[in-house]
Amino acid sequence: MEKFNVYSAILCAVVAVCYHNALDCGFVFDDMSAIVENKDLKPRVPFINLFWNDFWGTPMHMEKSHKSYRPLCVLTFRMNYMISEIEPMSYHLINVILHAVVCIVLMKICTLFMKEFTSFLAALLFAVHPVHTEAVTGVVGRAECLSSIFFLAALWSYSRCTGHKSKTVWPPLIYTVILVTIAMLCKEIGITVIGVCCVYEVFIVQRATFTECLQIIISTFKGKPVLPSWFKDSVIRCVFLVGTTMFLMVARIKVMGAQLPIFTRFDNPASMEPFPTKHMTYNYLLPVNSWILINPSHLCCDWTMGTIPVINSLLDHRNLITLLFYAILARFVVFMLSQQNDRNRAVIMCLTMIILPFIPASNLELKAILWGCMGVLLLTHGTKTYMRNFDWKSEYSLFRSALKVNQQNAKLFNNVGHALEKDQNWSKALEYFQKAVSVQPDDIGAHINVGRTYNNMNMSTEAEEAYMKALHLFPPIIPGRSYTARIAPNHLNVYLNLATLMVKNDSRLHEADKMLQTAVSMRPDYVQGYINRGDIMVKLGRMKEAIEIYKTALKYEPDNADVYYNLGVVSLELKDKCSKTLMLVNNLNKPLEALPYLNTLLQNYPDHTKGMMLLGDINVNVQKDLISADKHFKRVVELEPDNIQANHNLCVVMVEKGDLFGAEKCLTKVYNMAPNEKYIINHLNIVRTKLNQAIKARREQKLKQQDHQQHHSKQSQTKN
Repeated sequence: MEKFNVYSAILCAVVAVCYHNALDCGFVFDDMSAIVENKDLKPRVPFINLFWNDFWGTPMHMEKSHKSYRPLCVLTFRMNYMISEIEPMSYHLINVILHAVVCIVLMKICTLFMKEFTSFLAALLFAVHPVHTEAVTGVVGRAECLSSIFFLAALWSYSRCTGHKSKTVWPPLIYTVILVTIAMLCKEIGITVIGVCCVYEVFIVQRATFTECLQIIISTFKGKPVLPSWFKDSVIRCVFLVGTTMFLMVARIKVMGAQLPIFTRFDNPASMEPFPTKHMTYNYLLPVNSWILINPSHLCCDWTMGTIPVINSLLDHRNLITLLFYAILARFVVFMLSQQNDRNRAVIMCLTMIILPFIPASNLELKAILWGCMGVLLLTHGTKTYMRNFDWKSEYSLFRSALKVNQQNAKLFNNVGHALEKDQNWSKALEYFQKAVSVQPDDIGAHINVGRTYNNMNMSTEAEEAYMKALHLFPPIIPGRSYTARIAPNHLNVYLNLATLMVKNDSRLHEADKMLQTAVSMRPDYVQGYINRGDIMVKLGRMKEAIEIYKTALKYEPDNADVYYNLGVVSLELKDKCSKTLMLVNNLNKPLEALPYLNTLLQNYPDHTKGMMLLGDINVNVQKDLISADKHFKRVVELEPDNIQANHNLCVVMVEKGDLFGAEKCLTKVYNMAPNEKYIINHLNIVRTKLNQAIKARREQKLKQQDHQQHHSKQSQTKN
């Protein structure tokens, strides 16, 4: 036990050395969607939503959901948010700690079939392996870390319920199922530990050989089964595990709504290919991934799209690599099943758990060379892990490092472009988006990115041309086949972006509306399409139609803040049009119709500043509720201290209350904040004029009172 504690301390120290620079990394790649943009992390979102939404915060029943169901992992993100909100360091710290825990638990598991020191070496190599930076330094990789902990804990628990030719110990077996469930709720792959447990039961605990298993199968088929003494109890345990696995899988499918996620050809090109192209490519991926484990010198954060070109011919030299891989794998299988000893059992478990560092348990000689190789592996892998963490410093550095390895993945060029977009480096971003188009000419998203960048550069003609190219790449409508299943949901943004360009020209409003009608006809739950259609109806002066369109959007997203705000604005219809400015002080028509929408908006989004501004305007100009108006405007100023309009409206409330001195001081402050706003200086001059008039009137009143008192005093003296 003392040695185990020492080894555990060493593992923690090694992890700290390799990953301490990961604490300086930010949120990149999938972290943005899973954490920064995930509303399920916010305290205001009901806790139960975590168990009905996917990993990215999208309801599982929605077609656009990714179907990744990891509520317990999201729960840890939510706990992080409670501690430090969107501060990356705490998220990275938890991941590093979890990685250390995984290494310690792995060492414990390895002691089931290897010596303690050998187990320590295996865990040490696992700790420094560079491939794990993707799961540790990438915050979303926490799903792997958490799932691994409970995966290994489930295997350890199972080892407590079984024994060689022994009866079942039920409590640990039940704990195993519980741990499997937790592992699955951290990441779906956790359920595969059931298979590992079954392999452990047959080949490690009962020490069965391939010959013995073959005899059982043959005798059973002959109708005269010859079963060993351990068979019955082992079958009971395995059937119990498999049965619970089936139950968990059914529950998982139920949560998914019996739907699979929608992936396009760009996500997995081989999946769309016919036989034998698909199968040759899939098989080739095995040696590719094995080589990355052996030689992790070229790591890439994204291997989708055209990274690994599909194998279209039987004569492709990569098929030889696949055959060589299977030949080596077959040799290992023959070795581990031919007899029963410590080495065989170690190889069985290592291959079953998909890990490599089993050299100390092999029958190779020249131990000095092996120890030297182990030292080189530890040093090179540890150094690579340390250097790899710098790649995860930012999204730009991450994707740029990926492009050094992979020049055939259009998604990587797009992601570098997105990182440059955030810095408003439009011209450089455009270069990467155009490169993505050249690498993958039929990538709709890349053309959309090009168009959006042109639009940001105020090059509307070029932007529209890029959008039209994207539109022409949409698959044709085929009767009887679902259209939405053949396009990515975000590709519909091309209609939205085209419409946005068109509405700049009032003569093209109807053309823009047709674009949006097409989009919502293809995806009835495309809420942003309804919002933009409603905006066009407002510009056309068709207020009732706008309200109906906004209400349709609410059917699909009942808590959409933009829709409620727009409904509130449209309900404040002016004489000839609806104004969406924040100063709604004149010609209000039926403003009370906006109140239900604004109240609902602020119930769901209590810090929605535009909604509070609009409600404050109604309080001042219609309801004459100055107390409520003052409260709303002050809250906006708390959230946005530099909001000129909110500060000005607070001054307006003071004027309405008759506090001219306070209003003059308030407007002077606002004028200093925005000296170029004419309406502020005009309002300030009006208040000062009124204030001077009030001061003058007070002086005149005071003089009159003094004259009256003097006159009264003289009369008193005369009488005396």
